Amino acid sequence: MRRDARALITAFEAEMARRLPRAGFTVEPIDESGHRSEADGQEFFVVYADGKAVAVAALRPLEEGVGEIKRMYVVPEARGQGYARRLLTHLEKAAVERGWHTLRLDTSYALSEACRLYVSAGYRQIPPYNDNPFASLWFEKTL
Repeated sequence: MRRDARALITAFEAEMARRLPRAGFTVEPIDESGHRSEADGQEFFVVYADGKAVAVAALRPLEEGVGEIKRMYVVPEARGQGYARRLLTHLEKAAVERGWHTLRLDTSYALSEACRLYVSAGYRQIPPYNDNPFASLWFEKTL
């Protein structure tokens, strides 16, 4: 799974660099444990279809009872088949298992399909909770 998560995140980063035309879009590489760093506690989840890794997302704690969804991505050839919604549902269940009552995420207006997914899943727009220079929208859902 770790290799698959790294490959999907690499594809995510390439797509974001194309779709978010701000210079300098970079993220840190995933280490061998599948995490970006031990300090932030990110945990990656990979979706497989017919033995192929088709989607990825990460959860990380923000504060007591609150977590964040990061790097949600579905490969282009698997889009429109419900993988993102199923992954989002799984992330929410995993958050509840961790004792979190709220999930937050940031995204961009340019990612309109992601915005539609989050709104349809009950996420509501909130003021910025971080200083992500690539984000233009911030969402939250009470679980």
